[in-house]
Amino acid sequence: MNSREQIPDSDLGTAEGRPTILFVVDNSATMLDALRNDPGRRKMSVVRDLIRIYIEETIGQADFGLIVFGGWDDGYGCEAVRTLVKPSDIDRECFLTKIADLPTPRGRTPSIMAVEEAAKELERSDSVYRTIVLISDGIDTCSDSDIENENERERKVIDRVRALLARIRDNT
Repeated sequence: MNSREQIPDSDLGTAEGRPTILFVVDNSATMLDALRNDPGRRKMSVVRDLIRIYIEETIGQADFGLIVFGGWDDGYGCEAVRTLVKPSDIDRECFLTKIADLPTPRGRTPSIMAVEEAAKELERSDSVYRTIVLISDGIDTCSDSDIENENERERKVIDRVRALLARIRDNT
């Protein structure tokens, strides 16, 4: 999908009309797993390829940012969230290097904390088109860990994401 299909041409290139896209990428231990239908490829390899293709096709049409969770030496637990690229009109090669240089996936999956960080970043954006692209292979393993029932945990996580998205929409 091309961002020009969603945004009127007259809006592209203006500070308010230019979309801000913030990738929030899972780099937890399960991203080392092989794909079921292609055991020779790991999940993180697919993520890197997809982001690279998207960036190459849309560079100059949007401001991009990158938040990664999991995979850090000091963060096997639930605090492993890093903003690697603040949303901006980035250099294509710089962004792709950040994706290529991610540490080996490991640790837990603090996806809600990462989405909360993304929401804070987007609240600072002047763009009226703000998007969080969450790329993850599973449910947050850090939020509401005291809940025994997986369905209840998933419902609570979805409710938190909806609340975050509503807050972003209300600030637009």
